Amino acid sequence: MQSGTTGINIPRIYNPIKQARDHDPNGIFVRRWIPALRKVPDTWLFEPWRMPESLLAQHGLTSEQDIFQPRVDLDDATRVAKKKLFSLRAQPEIKAGKAAIVEKHASRKKTTTTRTQSKLNPSNKQHAFEF
Repeated sequence: MQSGTTGINIPRIYNPIKQARDHDPNGIFVRRWIPALRKVPDTWLFEPWRMPESLLAQHGLTSEQDIFQPRVDLDDATRVAKKKLFSLRAQPEIKAGKAAIVEKHASRKKTTTTRTQSKLNPSNKQHAFEF
């Protein structure tokens, strides 16, 4: 995840299903902490409510007892969160705070590059490829 002053221009709203697939593709964490999902095949682990009834039955599961339904609709919740973030970002005090961060941390001032430093100080070969 991003932290600090990175991503100041883009709202970071992570998809929990995608993150689970990316970071726990075999469901080790999920299966450890949600015993009811231990029987669910990897393919359906992060969206078990979408499993066909025949597949649930094949694995000894029922949609009423074993499979959790989502607490929120992910698409709707994401849309609402983005709307809230953009409305906050439009406020003058938020814009001023962002400008202060950009001024302090994202300066576009030219700095001396490593290559230039190496030419100025030939003994500094740490970041150079001149052998």
